Amino acid sequence: MTMTPEELTKSVQFIVDGEGSITSVVLSPVMWHKVLEALDDAEVHEMVAMLNERMNVGPLGVGALRFNDVEEYA
Repeated sequence: MTMTPEELTKSVQFIVDGEGSITSVVLSPVMWHKVLEALDDAEVHEMVAMLNERMNVGPLGVGALRFNDVEEYA
């Protein structure tokens, strides 16, 4: 589930120091889980992109061995 900016800003609280600088961010448990889901989704997308890149290079480009070359060791 993708978080919209509106959804994020409504559920985030900031703690500021005496000078007005943000020192902490407080998230509800529900929002924290949404953040974790988004990070997990991003990680999966990154992995898929990496695997697609490897697939486009081809087996020899990524150092794969041909079955016929290792068949006798199986």
